[in-house]
Amino acid sequence: MGRLRTLAGDHNKLLGPAPEPQEPRFQVVPIDDEKYRATKDHLAALRATLAPLAANPHATHEDYLRAGANLVAAGRAKPEEFLKIVAELPSDPAGLNAWAIQNHHAVADTDRFLDALYAVHSATGGR
Repeated sequence: MGRLRTLAGDHNKLLGPAPEPQEPRFQVVPIDDEKYRATKDHLAALRATLAPLAANPHATHEDYLRAGANLVAAGRAKPEEFLKIVAELPSDPAGLNAWAIQNHHAVADTDRFLDALYAVHSATGGR
């Protein structure tokens, strides 16, 4: 027990006392309402596309390609983003379904986070 106290004492001699905790510093960044609405629309389109795929464990690659092509045709996704996603799709049906579920949840979480951030920003007047 005495050795532990000695080690603790040595530690304090070497490093000195613990620094005082500091308040976190935040940078206030204004939220552009137009960009917020555009992002919300984009997330809504992604959720609407992913929901039926996540709910259908028998969806095929063709179903995924059709859904993605519809997003691109509607101007909700860029063709290069779509091609990148296609390259990352799992090859097996169970993997496809797990991918859709995971990404649907990720988009929903992002949507909720954005709402919370906007609510705080609005409530504080951007301060």
